[in-house]
Amino acid sequence: GGRSGRPVYLAHPQMLGKRVVVKTLKPSLAQDPRRVQRFFLEARAAARLDHPHIVSVLDVGTTTDGISYIVMQHIEGEDLRRRVEACGRLDPDDATRLVLAVAKALTALHAAGIVHRDVKCENVIETPAGEVKLIDFGLAKDLTAQANLTRPGAFIGTPAYMAPEIGRLPDIDGRVDIYSLGLTYYHLLTGLQPFEGFPIHAVILGRGRLVPPADVHPGLHPDHEVLLSRMLAWNRDDRYADAASLVADLEKRMTDRPLEAAPPSDIFDLDVATHFMGRDPRPIPPTVPPDAEDAEGEGPTRR
Repeated sequence: GGRSGRPVYLAHPQMLGKRVVVKTLKPSLAQDPRRVQRFFLEARAAARLDHPHIVSVLDVGTTTDGISYIVMQHIEGEDLRRRVEACGRLDPDDATRLVLAVAKALTALHAAGIVHRDVKCENVIETPAGEVKLIDFGLAKDLTAQANLTRPGAFIGTPAYMAPEIGRLPDIDGRVDIYSLGLTYYHLLTGLQPFEGFPIHAVILGRGRLVPPADVHPGLHPDHEVLLSRMLAWNRDDRYADAASLVADLEKRMTDRPLEAAPPSDIFDLDVATHFMGRDPRPIPPTVPPDAEDAEGEGPTRR
């Protein structure tokens, strides 16, 4: 398996006595120093952390024939995209519990100066014991590193989940992960792939729309849409300032307490650009922004 030039294997080294995941970089890509640096950045980013909701890195290196590799903890379980595909939308409390665990992982990541940049259902696994793990740091950005490993104007991430400022602003911070986690939350609550049916370039340019969650899930508590409206605000200054603030509100929703945060405005107001479905008079430009680096998929977004 593996995407974006990073093959992934399941191994069972005799010395470790347990199964592990080995992620490698193709030799053809190892000639690009920027690719190599970003590959090992994943290992350094995850290895610095010891958190119950973050996958552990066990080893990193390069073989004698030039194959760079990372050895990571193997997580037995199911990723959240597969669960939604199999079962449909989740119970709101269950969805909130899962998103809360990821928000706690992001709190630790951001405190260490790391932005994940690829938060989505496929990168969250729940074990049979109920443990929730955030995986795949292949696009992580270390805000403490000196080197800039991303070309100016590059679009890094999965297009349907990318925060609008990626590729547009010279700096990014943890709020891009909050945005992506908001779309993950939306997927779990509705069972719908974010921006399903819209072409990728429309999503990147902010022309995609989301079906209002309450239309899909009658009786959904309004606090869920309040949370989504803050997480998915187009202007990052209207989002939660940090993952810790999001954790606080998710915990309040879990215990049926009033949220601290109020929505920035009516979530169906397109001027706020929270993406909920409505009429948008702006035409969809016919071209895709250049240099959509590591962008997955072509054409309409799909489940």
